[in-house]
Amino acid sequence: MKVGVIGTGKMGENHLRMYSTLSKSCQLIGVYDIDYNRALEIASKYNLRAYRKLSDLLNNVNAVSITTPTQTHFDIGIECIKHNVHVLVEKPITTSLEQASELIQLAHDSGVILQVGHIEVFNPVVKELEKILSNEKIVAVDVHRLSQLDNRTANWDVVYDLMIHDIYILQHLLNKDIQQIFALGQTYNNVIKHAIGLLEFEGGIITQLTSSHVTEDRVRSMRIITTKAFIKVDFLEKKIEISRSPKFCSDQLNSYYNQQSLVEIISIPNGNALRLELQEFIDSISTNREPKVTGEDGLKALKVADKISRLILNSDSKSKK
Repeated sequence: MKVGVIGTGKMGENHLRMYSTLSKSCQLIGVYDIDYNRALEIASKYNLRAYRKLSDLLNNVNAVSITTPTQTHFDIGIECIKHNVHVLVEKPITTSLEQASELIQLAHDSGVILQVGHIEVFNPVVKELEKILSNEKIVAVDVHRLSQLDNRTANWDVVYDLMIHDIYILQHLLNKDIQQIFALGQTYNNVIKHAIGLLEFEGGIITQLTSSHVTEDRVRSMRIITTKAFIKVDFLEKKIEISRSPKFCSDQLNSYYNQQSLVEIISIPNGNALRLELQEFIDSISTNREPKVTGEDGLKALKVADKISRLILNSDSKSKK
């Protein structure tokens, strides 16, 4: 299978590097960027061809990763589908719900695989958390995803940049419909930089998501309250702590659990989420099946992010009147 990458920013280079490790599954052909000199620079690092025209790349590959800015995803995605090229598009899928729906329909009609880059579902921490929660009745979830403001993210809405990750994680883990959405936030130059979303899922599960571009510390954490346990997740340290009653069955322990008193500490083995994501993309094409994260999944997460962002912007607009 011949693959290429569209976009040569930080994420684009990450995709190139990972594809180059999957030589048993695919052949990395080349790269395209609107900045041809940048494409040449990156292509030389990986001994690839840089293409001057997007159509020239698409004529020589079976599949691509789209790692360009979100506002370009729709037009590039349409061009890929016209060339019958399978697409892995970074999140968010598009800038609007209408664009996402159209892209999904066109891919379906053309028989093109469309996978959305919600990479966290391939995170080993999330995969372990799935196992833990399979026998738990969840009451509430509190999620924090915080980072510093920098030049790269200065004009990015934090809801679409950071919070959408956790929206998708919750939709994936809970597998329930959202009943109500509330949101508050702070804007800087009319761009949301600190956001809090309160979501009520089916069954009364209350979830709170906090995302920020204006904190000094980088935080990726989750707290889960169940009827039997309190679970703390640190995505950066790749660690899960479970506090529960001593009735927990010892035969459920895996080799990397270390039970201390009433707290189980789970250290998650390392795993490259991007490599797993790209392998899933290639495998879904090879076997002609739906990918783990479909276009519909991307649209579902985008709908919630769009609602939260609109609530915050509307509230901010009213407060300034």
